[in-house]
Amino acid sequence: MANSNNATGNTGLTASLLPGYYQTPANKKFLQATMDQLFQPGTVTKTNGFIGRENAKAATGADNYVAAADITRQNYQLEPGMVV
Repeated sequence: MANSNNATGNTGLTASLLPGYYQTPANKKFLQATMDQLFQPGTVTKTNGFIGRENAKAATGADNYVAAADITRQNYQLEPGMVV
């Protein structure tokens, strides 16, 4: 999606959104280096699990928790909460 090709080469998505008189080679090169980086397709990973303390009052033995990247993150992670 972010990489469309035409006769001049790989112009990307943002350059094709410009009006015709702004689609100069200099503008296309600038947009490829800056804005096209923001419009690259991402990767999605589906994750099922809870985030927070595993020893909370409402936790059960069958609950699945998402592991933190390292021990420091595990010890100092933020917990979900609500204030009314």
